[in-house]
Amino acid sequence: MKKLILAVLLYFSFSVSASASGGLMGTGQIQNMQSAYGGWLIFMSGTNANPDTCPQNIVFLDPSMPQYKELFAVLWTAQIAKTPINIYVAGCNAPGYKLLYFVVTG
Repeated sequence: MKKLILAVLLYFSFSVSASASGGLMGTGQIQNMQSAYGGWLIFMSGTNANPDTCPQNIVFLDPSMPQYKELFAVLWTAQIAKTPINIYVAGCNAPGYKLLYFVVTG
C-alpha cells in the first residue's frame, strides 16, 4: 500500500511540474529571424520573459513542430508587418534556446 501511495504522489508531482513549465514571453515585435539548426531563431523586442530559464534567451522554431510551415508564415508576416505578437515557449532545446510552442497575435 505504501508503494502505491508513493507511486501516486510521484506521478502527481511530475505531472504538476510538467504542466507548470512554459509560459508567454510578453508582447513584442520580431526584430530578426535567422536560419539555424534546421529551424529558425527568432529575436524579439519587448519583455522577452524566459519562463523555463533556458541558457539562451532566444526563441527557436523547431522544424519538427507539427505546424512548422504555418508558424513560420505567421512569424514572417508579423515581422514584415511589424505586428506585435506574444509567443508561448515550452522547454529548451539541446543548444539551450527557448522552444516556440504557439503564437498569439492581436
